[in-house]
Amino acid sequence: MKKEFLSRIEFELEHRFYYLNYPEPVSAGYWKDGNGKFVPIDSMGLDHLKASINLLKKDRKAFAKAYAGALNEKEVVGALMPLLDAKIEELAAMLKKKAS
Repeated sequence: MKKEFLSRIEFELEHRFYYLNYPEPVSAGYWKDGNGKFVPIDSMGLDHLKASINLLKKDRKAFAKAYAGALNEKEVVGALMPLLDAKIEELAAMLKKKAS
């Protein structure tokens, strides 16, 4: 992979997406908190799940806006968006399970 690509990914993980890992995603069933600790998703309360989902959605929207039209950054978007979407789905599924 290009050094520039990896540098851009690293920047985004440090400044926006602390809760993601690349190239291997955060293990299913876990949330990476702001301190870098891995927390089991099933131990998170409803409010924590909702707040985390909202954070991811807000960050996703800002990320998409920041990279809109940036043709040379499609690899970065293509690498991080699937990880972000998968984590949103995972948290939403746990929220739905706990809420019912």
